[in-house]
Amino acid sequence: NVSNANAWWVKLGGAVPLIIQGINNVYVNGDTAVTIRYPVAFTKFQLPMCVNHTGNYSGWSYCSNEGDLTSVRIIATNENMVLAVVAIGV
Repeated sequence: NVSNANAWWVKLGGAVPLIIQGINNVYVNGDTAVTIRYPVAFTKFQLPMCVNHTGNYSGWSYCSNEGDLTSVRIIATNENMVLAVVAIGV
C-alpha cells in the first residue's frame, strides 16, 4: 500500500529485516533542496542514493538522510533535475 504512485518498497525477512525502497520522478529546482518522505520508515539506519534522470551533467545532486529515518533530503545544484532515489536500510 503506497500512496505515492512513483514510490515502491520491499521488506526482506530474516534475522535482519532489510528494507529496499525507492521514489521516481522527483523534480528539484537547481540550487535548492527538497525533502521526500519514504513509503515506509526505516527503524535503525538508511543509505540513500540519487540517480539523475535528466541526462544533463552540468549540475550535480546528492541525498542526505540528516538523521531522519522517514525521509530523504535531496539537493541539486546549477540545474533543474528529475531524480530517482533508492534507499537500503533496516
